[in-house]
Amino acid sequence: MRDDKIDFSALDPSRDAEGWEERVQEVARMALARHRPRAALPEQLVAWLRPAMVLAAALALLVWGAALGGLGRSEPAQTGQVPRSEAPGAEPALLVARWAAEDARPTPMELLRVLGGQDERN
Repeated sequence: MRDDKIDFSALDPSRDAEGWEERVQEVARMALARHRPRAALPEQLVAWLRPAMVLAAALALLVWGAALGGLGRSEPAQTGQVPRSEAPGAEPALLVARWAAEDARPTPMELLRVLGGQDERN
């Protein structure tokens, strides 16, 4: 351990008052240069207009492409017919969900068969 005092005189800003004032002014100039006044509401809306339009156009193209590609097509089942995509023995919840999605109207006998009820004719 040493009890010698540390010389902090190099850190004293009063030694070079002119240089110190120059540094303070430079910091103030940089702070003012970075500070921008807030834009008014119409200016903010105009600034967001282009990105919003690009997003809307991209979404429209995506939906349009899906519709042309057949991703959005579904053939509603006719009353009394099980839709073609439903194989016998398929998961009952999946079949009922598919009927709901395709707005199909199965007969009561189809509902009983799918939900595990007994057909009265058998």
